[in-house]
Amino acid sequence: MKKCKHCQSEIDDKAKVCPNCRKKQTNPVIKAICIFFGVMLVFGGLATIFGGTDTETTVKEDEGCYMTIEKFNQINTGMTYEEVKNVIGCDGKLSTESAAGDQSMKVYYWYAKNGVSNATFSFYNNELSAKSQIGLE
Repeated sequence: MKKCKHCQSEIDDKAKVCPNCRKKQTNPVIKAICIFFGVMLVFGGLATIFGGTDTETTVKEDEGCYMTIEKFNQINTGMTYEEVKNVIGCDGKLSTESAAGDQSMKVYYWYAKNGVSNATFSFYNNELSAKSQIGLE
């Protein structure tokens, strides 16, 4: 037996919904992490397939603000979007945004000077929860 995450009633270990309060027993953090990795896989695949289609315009719009491996390595989990932006030197492009109750997830990306290599940063409740990069030098 385990306790309901909401009403603390004892419920079956395999229960997905509490029979007492009728609330789901899923962990929102795990759900957000799964969504993030799903988005990362899709974004990485699309960036690989369509790398040269719109990136030249995006890079020119940033007026010299490019992602580098040095900047990427200075960024750590727990940083806010503003702190990450200050390291990179400009705003990122918002890729994905979702919210549920008081929890939010935003994914931003920045391109390197070559217009193909990029870095993606996921913010859970405005704190960096994960980062990834493709081809930064």
